[in-house]
Amino acid sequence: MDKILVLGVGNRLMGDDGIGLYVVEKLMQENKDENVRYIIGETDMYFCLEKIKESEKLIIVDAMDAGENPGDISIIRLDHSDKNINIGLSHHNLHLIDLMKLHNIIVEVILIGIKPFDISFKVGLSSVLLNKLKYITKSVYLYIHEANYLFLS
Repeated sequence: MDKILVLGVGNRLMGDDGIGLYVVEKLMQENKDENVRYIIGETDMYFCLEKIKESEKLIIVDAMDAGENPGDISIIRLDHSDKNINIGLSHHNLHLIDLMKLHNIIVEVILIGIKPFDISFKVGLSSVLLNKLKYITKSVYLYIHEANYLFLS
């Protein structure tokens, strides 16, 4: 069983909607921590659900319209008992959290949301997020490696 599963979700065909995928792919290449497993879930929520079942803690990395500027990162600790859990989340996370509830899968969840610049039918990131990708990836890495503190708070 994985201690922490880092799950990248999004759609590469919708511009910055795929930011979570690009970040998790970069982190996956450099992973040296045996307690952290990186998975690219894209938009296949049932695949994601199967991987979540194998984990104790979940970190979802996804585009999320929060923050003031494109590339801003928001950290949200999700409480399964919260009836307003869908406020501010992307449609990927809504669907995934609903599936987890439906299948009675209870794991600790932290959402790392990255504000997109352009979500439109286009392959690849906007130049705005592409220019910030190294910084975003490094910031997400630091959040992941502080995750045990985030889960406890």
